[in-house]
Amino acid sequence: MTRRLLRLLLMLTCVSALVALTPLGAQAQGEVTITVGARGTLLARGVAATVPVEITCGPMQVDFTDAHAELQQAVRHQIAHGFGFNPEQPIVCDGTPHPSTFTVQADTSGPPFRKGDAVVEVFVRVGNEAFCCPTGRTGFQLIKLN
Repeated sequence: MTRRLLRLLLMLTCVSALVALTPLGAQAQGEVTITVGARGTLLARGVAATVPVEITCGPMQVDFTDAHAELQQAVRHQIAHGFGFNPEQPIVCDGTPHPSTFTVQADTSGPPFRKGDAVVEVFVRVGNEAFCCPTGRTGFQLIKLN
């Protein structure tokens, strides 16, 4: 009985030590926070629109990103929609917010974007060889296109 208790205590001590020695940076890198700006800008008479964002992620080296924005807007009796991939500025993960912009092209099978309210959803995933993949998603949010 004493041997079992000693083994159990030894195992719990090892697990506790492993948890305690996990780098704090690895624990802080778990998510990406995205804040969408209140106003976007129409380009080329609605063929595209810009979506301003601020991206915040814990300190880490960023070797790759997967990011996109989806924009939808009611135009007459149709839905204008489109996607923009990877923001114009590189994503920096240092724990502070960094401004960036997605350019979203309207799908040619529907109407162009117009001035007024629209909804946008932004997704960002970052990573490197050692740590994959903190992510963030805004869910659909209201944005005004000018």
